[in-house]
Amino acid sequence: MKKWVLVGLLAMASAACEEKKTDAPPPAKPPASAATTAASSETKTAKEEPEAPKSLTVAQFTTDMPAAACKALTTCKNEEVSTSVGAMVMLMAGFAAMQDPALGKELKGIGDTMKTEKRNAMNGDECTKVMGALTKTIGFTADKVQASVDGKKAEFNGEKAAACTAALATQPNFCKEEKKLTKEPNMGEMDKMMKAYEKDVEAYLQPCKDTLVGKVAEGEACEFDFECAGEKTACKQKKCAKKPN
Repeated sequence: MKKWVLVGLLAMASAACEEKKTDAPPPAKPPASAATTAASSETKTAKEEPEAPKSLTVAQFTTDMPAAACKALTTCKNEEVSTSVGAMVMLMAGFAAMQDPALGKELKGIGDTMKTEKRNAMNGDECTKVMGALTKTIGFTADKVQASVDGKKAEFNGEKAAACTAALATQPNFCKEEKKLTKEPNMGEMDKMMKAYEKDVEAYLQPCKDTLVGKVAEGEACEFDFECAGEKTACKQKKCAKKPN
């Protein structure tokens, strides 16, 4: 599984699908000239559009992305995307459940509820629980990522993280187009759907490249996949190794 999936699952469609908040309207003022009104309107608009941060901390990045990903998955109009990505998130989260019986029971309950209600995609609460398990499994938490950065096993670029978040503020075309699934897809069908959108997702997430870069060479000790240098390596048995072809 490519490393872009790590960021893709945590940032896909991101802030683009979030609702913008607006300030309460100001109290009524005496009539003004057209020029004054226009100037006032421009000033107000500028104030309502806060400047995006130029840099993010590890804590900000690892906290905001999972929540944004869930917002994206639950509002994306394309069920081919929301269902296939959601299923992959569930599958990856399941690895965490192998050593946590309580979590395993909870994840199974989510799957059972979706089947009973004949839903292909998770709702917001379900996604939050599943995403929490996923981030724990892949080590995408503030303490784990910061420890890797401090230990020189990974390099985090706060400016690129901010640029990544800003770039993700536009909804991708594959989430704008409404597509409904007529039946519950099997794993083979979901795999085909993921592959069909792979290039689109990679292009969409291109601004996020090099936000978190692994520095551990092949054969060296590691804890998580994102610590390994290169796209063709992964952390296997606590050492970075080449992925099978």
